[in-house]
Amino acid sequence: PVQQVVFQEYVDAVEQATARVAALAGQMHAALETWSLAPEAVQALAWAAQKRLCARYRHLLHAGKAKNQVTVAVARELVGFIWAIACEVNGRAHASRAAVPA
Repeated sequence: PVQQVVFQEYVDAVEQATARVAALAGQMHAALETWSLAPEAVQALAWAAQKRLCARYRHLLHAGKAKNQVTVAVARELVGFIWAIACEVNGRAHASRAAVPA
């Protein structure tokens, strides 16, 4: 009897988790219908950021810098890329060299 109660609780938990997953999958499917890709210029800025920041992180670690110091340096530079992307989205000029010419 005790094992049966425990097993039933386990079965109920699995059924509830399955229902939550199904609900989340439905919400994601509904959200994807309205999803649009970022403009080409924003994608170019994001890719430039990805390449530069990854290379910078590896270079600074290889140079012997402390991991926290490297993380802060890369995070500061990431803020600059985020600013450039925000400017691009809002149609304002920015000084990023990663911008795609119009």
